[in-house]
Amino acid sequence: MSKKEKLILFLLVIIYSLVLLLMIFTSDKLMSIDECYIGTVAKEIIRGPALSFFDYQQSDYSGESLVAAILLAPIFLIFGISIASLKMVTLFFNIPILIITFVFLKRFFNLKVAILTSVLFIFSPPIYTTISLIAITHIIKSFLFGIIILYLFYNIFYNNKYDMKNFILLGLISGFAVWFSYMSLVFIFICFLFWFVFDKKFLIKKRFIIFLIFFLIGMSPWFYYNFTHEFSGIWKFQSIYGIQDFQTRFEQGFDKLKNLFLVDFLDSFRLRDFNSLKKPHLFAYFYYFIFLTSFFFLSYINRKSILRFIFRLFSSKKTKIHEIRKETFFLIYFMLYCLIFALSNFYLHTFTIDYFRGSPRGYTFFWEGAEGYQYISILYPFIFIIISLFLSRLFNTKSSFFKKTSLVLTVFFVAYGASGMYVLIDLDNFNFQGHADYEPACYLQLIFALYAKIGYTPEIGTKLCERLDEEHYYPNKISCYERIGSGISSGYAYNLSLAMNQCDFLEKKYGTICYKGVGRRTLWWSNYNLNFSLNLCKNLDEFHKPFCEEGVLLEDKKRDYIYIK
Repeated sequence: MSKKEKLILFLLVIIYSLVLLLMIFTSDKLMSIDECYIGTVAKEIIRGPALSFFDYQQSDYSGESLVAAILLAPIFLIFGISIASLKMVTLFFNIPILIITFVFLKRFFNLKVAILTSVLFIFSPPIYTTISLIAITHIIKSFLFGIIILYLFYNIFYNNKYDMKNFILLGLISGFAVWFSYMSLVFIFICFLFWFVFDKKFLIKKRFIIFLIFFLIGMSPWFYYNFTHEFSGIWKFQSIYGIQDFQTRFEQGFDKLKNLFLVDFLDSFRLRDFNSLKKPHLFAYFYYFIFLTSFFFLSYINRKSILRFIFRLFSSKKTKIHEIRKETFFLIYFMLYCLIFALSNFYLHTFTIDYFRGSPRGYTFFWEGAEGYQYISILYPFIFIIISLFLSRLFNTKSSFFKKTSLVLTVFFVAYGASGMYVLIDLDNFNFQGHADYEPACYLQLIFALYAKIGYTPEIGTKLCERLDEEHYYPNKISCYERIGSGISSGYAYNLSLAMNQCDFLEKKYGTICYKGVGRRTLWWSNYNLNFSLNLCKNLDEFHKPFCEEGVLLEDKKRDYIYIK
């Protein structure tokens, strides 16, 4: 890049960093209770893990929690343990995404597209901003690996850089991306389709063998985790993408696809009232309309390239690289991702304040309005790129009208994004510690997640609870052992006898707390049906029954207020 281009990129990074930091230090809306999970793992790394490192992985299908915790640990050491420190880990993903996307678009398209896309990233709709600033959202963060993969892929094929080091890097990053998030598989799958169109015999060539070897090396954390955790990641993958109920999914797929384009995308562009089911603002319609216009315009001018790509998938005819235009990948990805989503077990959903009030999770941050859109959040970078390609074409025409239209639309997107940030930023609440009424490290959340993933015996949680004291207000050993009971109850659901028997192995002082935890979680499983839960407790023996009933009543009482800690 030239000095001018580097200066432009530097200024964009500074602006983006300042915008993100401003929201981190002022907003009390960009919170998720799940974030304290990685805060706790980071704290465990600092003090020395009580468990095996991979036992701390939050979910079977994503290693993001471990990656984020590793990045967070030095931030905690330097800046102290706080909500703001926890939030800073998002900069390790958002800033590189902006930089690599800019470099990629500048190299393979032009400077205007790179700048416009960067501006759309910085001044994005609040759904994207919110999800990107939640420290534990593997779907959207997987785009970091996706754009690196795409850069390497374009560099190999469109720049004729067939060096083995490029295939080695492509393999390593692709394999690691799969462990980081299964969402990366869609990216890799579509790259394979393009690779197949370019070279029908690529599977038997040395380049692919090199790629495959280093792909498996990059996936080594995935292999280790699954070998040591009963291949739980494989079963999770099958439950989401498996074909055992494919006919049902196919029948429902059309309705999901229709709702995706007629309702979900439109709702995701809303400026405010994330928790409201009201119709989106007029500007949301306009944003969505410009995107659809951009998409169909680019699809039309690339129609020959798209059709050639599709037909060559089923043809033995050799395809030259230049026959498939560079813009085609973004259009194909968007269409195929939507189709895969329609046939998957993923669903979009919005949350309301009424739904969370009195729920066991009991908090109502803005994140709850954005969380339901996670599965389309990975498409936002593609939406930004597609719109930018369209605006760049308008600006590059000889018509002054189209040039002015491009400029006006750019101003609109900036104003729209800035308006969304206004909802999230509160300058009167500037705080270097960050805003939240819960701890950045939460052993209770960690313990509950471990029970939901690893197993239902108390030994695992005991190792962590022993790290807490009895004097500390929250969390302390009492609340920690209660959470063990809740975790055990999650595994055994309505079989309270087996759950109680697990608590029997704890020393008496904490065993009684564990029993109450089983009772508390029972009310959650019964959808807060008090009588049903109390009747379950009555079926227990005389020793366990009063503890179970006490736990149920304690949980029922908690429903009357927002429980943040």
